[in-house]
Amino acid sequence: QKGRREVEYHLEINESWGKRILLDEGTGYRIHKLVLYPEKRIGPQMHMHSTRTFMILKGTVLFISKSEEKFLSVGDSGFVPKATYYSIENRGLIPAEIIEIRVGEYLEDNDLVLEA
Repeated sequence: QKGRREVEYHLEINESWGKRILLDEGTGYRIHKLVLYPEKRIGPQMHMHSTRTFMILKGTVLFISKSEEKFLSVGDSGFVPKATYYSIENRGLIPAEIIEIRVGEYLEDNDLVLEA
């Protein structure tokens, strides 16, 4: 159907680290639910045109950004400014569920720089 986002963009995308599900989007923001499988990691990577906020719904993850390294559990959040490398690791035994909020002028998936 014309005008529906899911015609052009899959709402659920499988990744090497788990999956992401598009929950909502609008001008200047996009919200995903991420499922990070045990012993998997997102990153290290950065985004040049958007910030990221991560809120943990289930499980515990190791969140690394700049020189900060901390464990985040249910109800905790982490913030990543533009052009800042970060990674999220699930060292636990259960899949971690995370809400990711992207805010910025460009939100597409190709705004990604992997750490060398």
